[in-house]
Amino acid sequence: MKRVRITVIRKAHYPDLIERYENPIEEACDLREGQVFIAERWQKPDGLCESAWQTLSPFVMALAHGATNLYEGWMKNPASALLSCNDGFRPVSFLVEALDETESAEPTSGRRPDRAPSKGDAPDTPPGSLPDAAAPETTGDSPEKSPAAGRQTRRTDL
Repeated sequence: MKRVRITVIRKAHYPDLIERYENPIEEACDLREGQVFIAERWQKPDGLCESAWQTLSPFVMALAHGATNLYEGWMKNPASALLSCNDGFRPVSFLVEALDETESAEPTSGRRPDRAPSKGDAPDTPPGSLPDAAAPETTGDSPEKSPAAGRQTRRTDL
């Protein structure tokens, strides 16, 4: 089972929504941008809030067990996912990445340079474009008659 790195990428804050809808609370999320957690054996890392773990854990489990190409090529690094916690007032975005045994816990971006693409990985594509396997159907035909019918893709619905 692979270790999984969880990096806090961004924290948002919506004071207008807080003032309008939220009851005052003592303390909200204390995570910091750039903070890194390592999930070992699909266990919640110490210091990661329970609410965030509820959102992240299915993806952590999939990546820890070797899943790649989640949602048909949505990420440049096929062994990763960018996710947000469920706090609508102060959402936190996390980059979740499977680690090879030799990788450090330091954050990365994009495709890991020390890893060659493997079978099933999404090809490198220009920003804003989708690989063929992830391109939406535009023919208007039923799925049985579409050009993509019968094409196998690896997908992990979580």
